[in-house]
Amino acid sequence: MKIGNELRKARIDAGMTQEAVSKAAGIHRVYLSELERDEKVPTVDVFVRVCRAVKVKPSVVMARIE
Repeated sequence: MKIGNELRKARIDAGMTQEAVSKAAGIHRVYLSELERDEKVPTVDVFVRVCRAVKVKPSVVMARIE
């Protein structure tokens, strides 16, 4: 499962920088970068916060992964 790639696509589609998304999601930019590179796996809470920051439903991101 490659959540990171889908999170990165959603961020880019939203026209947002990692800094803007990390600020909106309340996480550190380095952590977001690690998530996008699949170096870390987000908790459900962080996943939902990032999705909300880029204005994409978490279910849509999960459907892209399946």
